[in-house]
Amino acid sequence: MTTMTSGQRPSELGALIDQAPLSRFQIRVVALCALGAFFDGYDIQAMGLAAPSVAHDFGTASASLGPALSAALIGMALGSITLGPLADRFGRRPVMIGLMLLIGCTALATATAQTLSQLAGWRLLTGLGLGGLVPVATSLTAEYSPRARRTALITLMICCISLGSLASSVIAPALDIRFGWRGIFIVGGIMPLLTACLYWAALPESLRRMVEHDPGNPRIAAQLRAIVPTGDLPEVHVAATPRTSQTARILLSRLYFPRTLLLWTVWSLNLFVNFSLASWLPTLLQSAGWAHASALRAVALMALGGLAGGIALSWLADRGRIVGPLMVAYLIAAVALLGFGVLAPDHWGMLIVAAGLGAFGAQLTIGALAATFYPFEIRSTGLGWASGIGRLGSIAGPLALGVVLSQGFSPSAVLAVLALPIVACAACVLLLPQFLGER
Repeated sequence: MTTMTSGQRPSELGALIDQAPLSRFQIRVVALCALGAFFDGYDIQAMGLAAPSVAHDFGTASASLGPALSAALIGMALGSITLGPLADRFGRRPVMIGLMLLIGCTALATATAQTLSQLAGWRLLTGLGLGGLVPVATSLTAEYSPRARRTALITLMICCISLGSLASSVIAPALDIRFGWRGIFIVGGIMPLLTACLYWAALPESLRRMVEHDPGNPRIAAQLRAIVPTGDLPEVHVAATPRTSQTARILLSRLYFPRTLLLWTVWSLNLFVNFSLASWLPTLLQSAGWAHASALRAVALMALGGLAGGIALSWLADRGRIVGPLMVAYLIAAVALLGFGVLAPDHWGMLIVAAGLGAFGAQLTIGALAATFYPFEIRSTGLGWASGIGRLGSIAGPLALGVVLSQGFSPSAVLAVLALPIVACAACVLLLPQFLGER
């Protein structure tokens, strides 16, 4: 507990943030966290764009780049479950600074790789940093966001992953032409290192953590004044909660196991579908007769549909309407995926947008709602493990769809298979309301 102004009754910290209007200080926190999400999207997209030049430089076939392409995804899964939870023990701010330094240094090291094994090793380490960063950034965003706008702000922060991918698709080809593929990773390393310096100067620690662990810190009063700029500041405290271990064991305890199982199931199934589409849609569309350029533009349309769906769903979630809209989103995606077998390929454009709006939009919202599944003490641990398990779905999806495709199924039949996990996600949504109390 820390006294801000004498003679006033204590005020619960969460309620104080919820009741105050959104301040510039809180917007700054969200924007700084969004930078971490941005680098997630930039880096993953950059490796795919650099792949042809890497293969040419190393004198190898593109197929041999598989380990390097998948290394970052594996690292992200491991980083989510091993590095993300460190923020519950040591604080959000130092962990985010450390992870940004890890991302920057290993991205620069990637530019020095002379063999495919070195390339895969550095990509694995970069993935570790990215995997740990996004769950911690999500936690910090949640802790500084008022309840009425929390889901929308977290969704907007996560949307910066897509913005990073878009920026990479514009910047990386230009860098490749001017400096070669190594230039892509040099820029991709310098930007996180500069951001680490920015985090050191401007990123605050979780206000709740400071009140609990360092109640005499003068930054508490300064940050409260930035959130509540007028009137007297009350004595603040946080709701008493039992101390918990920041390990996966607490997530699987009797208290948290049902919500953990639900979150892991939805997250992994949703990413199974999303990464399957992102990886195979251009190939499937070309097999169905689409031109190469049109097939590539279809992926952008699907991503834009996801952004629109995520923003709309998060807006509804902050107004207490989430189960119905999420169910509709998943059903739209399922109908769209089944529709590929009904409509001719010339009319698949609207189905692609609908699939993106439903599947990608729902995933953005689930990622935002996940921050409300667990209390403060284990929030980064819970998000880290959910993200890590979900990443397994993102790895398994493209592999499984490749197996289905190798059996000779038509593009429409392959896409229809993805409706099954989407329907399973819709069924899981019915259980969401009982786990959304920690907001």
